[in-house]
Amino acid sequence: MKRYDTLKLFLSEVIGVEEEKAQEEAELMKHNVSETTIRKLEDYINKMLDLNDLDCCYNEQSTKCKNCTKVTERIRIKRKLEKGKNNYE
Repeated sequence: MKRYDTLKLFLSEVIGVEEEKAQEEAELMKHNVSETTIRKLEDYINKMLDLNDLDCCYNEQSTKCKNCTKVTERIRIKRKLEKGKNNYE
């Protein structure tokens, strides 16, 4: 996930900032937040939104599902973890 996406997700889904405002502020913040902070926010978001145990009727053909922040974040985190695992093998 890009910095912008992490920040926007945190602002809108975790602390409830309105979507348009979250977009504006994430754009401003992305240049001023360290990689360490971004990683910690990703971990926090993962826990708060319970992305490891997403219980829904996900349909990969559905536009709504393709755009679901929770689903796309879960997939991104999974890929990132797999990539990190492969770097250590």
